[in-house]
This record gives sequence, structure tokens and C-alpha cells, in this order.
Amino acid sequence: LAADFEVADGDYTILPDPWRVEPDVYFILGGLLAPESLDGLVGYAMYSFGSPDRLGYGTAAEGLALKYPNIRPFILPDSVYGSFNAAPILTLATRTVLVARHDLNPNLTYLIARQLFEQPHEIADEYHLVMTELHDRLDPNLLSLPLHSGSRFYVNKDQPSLLERYAEVVGVGLAIVVALASGLAAVARMRKARKKDRIDVFYRRVLEIRHELVEKNLPKDFSVLEDKLKTIQEEVLALLIAEQLNVDESLTLFLDLSNRVLGEIAAQRAALDAA
Repeated sequence: LAADFEVADGDYTILPDPWRVEPDVYFILGGLLAPESLDGLVGYAMYSFGSPDRLGYGTAAEGLALKYPNIRPFILPDSVYGSFNAAPILTLATRTVLVARHDLNPNLTYLIARQLFEQPHEIADEYHLVMTELHDRLDPNLLSLPLHSGSRFYVNKDQPSLLERYAEVVGVGLAIVVALASGLAAVARMRKARKKDRIDVFYRRVLEIRHELVEKNLPKDFSVLEDKLKTIQEEVLALLIAEQLNVDESLTLFLDLSNRVLGEIAAQRAALDAA
């Protein structure tokens, strides 16, 4: 302040005990003055940093607050100190700060914060400004020092969790995932059904050969029937490789049926040769 207002070093003194001398001007930094403090200020008057009616119109208090964001203009109401301030006084205020080391136990700082915010009336008996300082909602961005981790946990305890804040987004995301999963499952079922239909075609061709084999009135050329059946098996194996058909129950049954029909052809040919 002295540098900002070009007050020379020799024109002011920082007093360790302000009551041992009578300076022209006191800058008293502290809370509300106790009655015994006023006894030492007989003959002095409070100075106002501009007219309270001009607050919001560029007073000296607002200029200081602009340069020093941790302070703010404050109107001291009429007669807070009786006749000592017979009119409202525009002065400066800072937040009351309880400072702790960063390595202080977070559980302890949490309990202190809870005590301050949940039972301020007990403290207000000794420190009257506590009721205006301890708001229900404390914005850490307005403090000149960072909140201790334990105090921050208390201040943020009522805020929604990350999951609660993004619940709608998560819900939409889950719905999209479920829809995609359902769609992929449907496509997989369609592909599986289509592959099964391809095998069914070969089933019918094998059954036609078997019907031809067991029909007594039809002429039988066992070599031709074997060639047809082996050709069908080769087509199925080529399809298995080309279209990556699953080696599932339907394919296993096809191979079992076709091999059984081959065995029946061989048995009938052997019986005919023996006759």
C-alpha cells in the first residue's frame, strides 16, 4: 500500500505495539475491535475509503480490491462501535483464513471444517464475524490459499459423484452398447443360419443319392454314386475353407451321413460281387 500510494519509507512505521505511541493514522488489520481496544483510540475517528453511497462507482476501496483480489470493499454499518463510527464506513475486508500445514492429518482438518460449518454459533460467541464468513456454499476459487485435502473433502461432500454427474451420458452410452451388441448378435445369428442353409442343400443331395441306392427298381452304378458323393464332400470342404464355415453339429452330421452312405454303397457292391 505504501508503495502504491508513494509513501516514503521514513513516513510510516510498522508498530509491534501500537498502543505505546500515538501515530497520525492507524491501519488496524484484524477482526472487529474489542471494547478495550477502543479505549486506546480516544481522539481518533474512523476513516472511510470513499463514500459508502459511491460503492460501485469506482471508490478507492474498489481500486485496492482490483489490485489485490484477496480483499474486497466492505461497509461497516452505522454505530457498530457506538459514537466511534456515527456513520457507515467504507473499508476493506479479507476472508478469515484458518491456515494449516499441508501434511496435517486430513481426518483432523475434515473434523475442524465440519465443526466450523455445522456449529458456527458456538464460535460466534467469541468471533462475531464467523456467521458471515461460514456460508453454506464455499467457493474454493475465491480463497487466496488452496484448501487442505481434508477440508476440500468436507466442502465437496454434497456434490454429485463423477458417475452421478454423467449418469445420463453413461445411460445413453450403455443403451448404444446394448443396441450394438443386439445388432451384432442378430447379424451373427443370420450368418449362422445362412451357413446352415448352405449345408442343408448338400444334405438333400446326399439323401437323394441314398434314396437312389435303396430304391430296388432303379438301376445302380455304384462307381457313379460314389463319385457323386465324393464330389459333394469335396464341395462342402471347399465351402468350409472359402466361407469359413463353423465346424459345428450340422457339418459333423453331414460328414457322418455322407460317410455312412459311402459305406452302404460299398456294402451293396460287395454283396453283388459275392452273388
